[in-house]
Amino acid sequence: IKMFQEFLPILAQKNILKTLHVVGPRDERWSKEEESLLARLLPGNIINRHGAMEPTEISALLSTCGFALLSQSPQALPKSSTFMAFACHGCGIVSPFSSEETPVSYFTHPTALITSDRDLEDTLNMRSERLIDWYNSTADWNKIAARMEQFLED
Repeated sequence: IKMFQEFLPILAQKNILKTLHVVGPRDERWSKEEESLLARLLPGNIINRHGAMEPTEISALLSTCGFALLSQSPQALPKSSTFMAFACHGCGIVSPFSSEETPVSYFTHPTALITSDRDLEDTLNMRSERLIDWYNSTADWNKIAARMEQFLED
């Protein structure tokens, strides 16, 4: 949340951020910091705290999200189940990180949400589709095995 604190109030004021879903088990220290920060940044009626959820519930929720906020660095993505869940559900990813490298090249910077008046939904949808394609081409075990086989043959 801290990485997005300058953008969240603006996204809410522009009605781009309609609901902020907070998912995951509560950690006492982190929850207090998060609660305080969110109370300062956003109206309480747009924050939906889910707590811990079953995988099927998370999947259903992600299937309805217009975009997801991701603060993980590009270096952490290969090990991130959160990122992979966003990718396989086609969530448009809003991140302060950018790169020409895939999959980070499919992310949208928060400033683009604030400054863009046209084609924002189309851009997010196009990037989401590319992210799903990337996910399907990299997360399929048969494709991974074929790449490993090719690597070992070379």
